[in-house]
Amino acid sequence: MWNETYHPVDEDTLRWMLAGESQAHQELIKTQVNAAIQAKAKNYLVTLPDGTNYQINNGIVIGSKGYRG
Repeated sequence: MWNETYHPVDEDTLRWMLAGESQAHQELIKTQVNAAIQAKAKNYLVTLPDGTNYQINNGIVIGSKGYRG
């Protein structure tokens, strides 16, 4: 079963998260995702200063909120 084992964010998912983000935001996303991978966190929230976030559940983005300014 998928949720019984740990699955990190894969390269395709990370690429999708980075698409359209500024260089500064890309670096923040990579830093937060890498920290979660190192900690083997299954569920976490990647947050950016402008209010954008990505909810990760066992390597899958299950929700996101973009900045609506």
